[in-house]
Amino acid sequence: MSYALLVYKVDADVLAHALGSGDLALLDRLSNRDRLHMMQHNEHFASEIAGGDPTLEEALRQLLTGASTQANNAGYAYGYAFEVLCGLVGAQLASDNFQGMSIRWLDTVDACLDELGAPTGLRTEALMDGYTPGFPVPEDFPGTGRWPPDLIATGNTWFDGVDVPEAVEDQSVVAALREVEGWLGRCGDGEMLVGFLY
Repeated sequence: MSYALLVYKVDADVLAHALGSGDLALLDRLSNRDRLHMMQHNEHFASEIAGGDPTLEEALRQLLTGASTQANNAGYAYGYAFEVLCGLVGAQLASDNFQGMSIRWLDTVDACLDELGAPTGLRTEALMDGYTPGFPVPEDFPGTGRWPPDLIATGNTWFDGVDVPEAVEDQSVVAALREVEGWLGRCGDGEMLVGFLY
């Protein structure tokens, strides 16, 4: 089975404010692509929705109103809606080296980060460790996680002092670490990275 890790940079304060804000005007930002994605999601999960789970639009609306904090199940729907919200208030970053991968690939990258002495928490595992602000943890997919702003700053400083191509022989790992470094470098003050594993 192959997996994909999708990564978004998001201003932490903007995201925190959006969750439970009641700002339904954010729904006006949905693109045609977002709406198509929602329609496909709802078709894929039609039996679960018929059984009472929220549609993707309903889950997104509940994230914005705060009603998701009362939910006891359907974590998957809120996880997918959370990704849509991150796309609305942030930006998806390229993660080409983390597409069509085995789950062991993340272990390989994290082991290399360990060996190189990367800061605690700067592991791909943290991008899927169950960060679910205001909604139930998905039982399956998507896996959700984050690197908070302070870790972004620490990670940028750490990468400035590491010569990855000199320290790592495997060129596929070098490419993955360069991509991770690029994620950190794209983040400004107060921004964090939110990950979604599929």
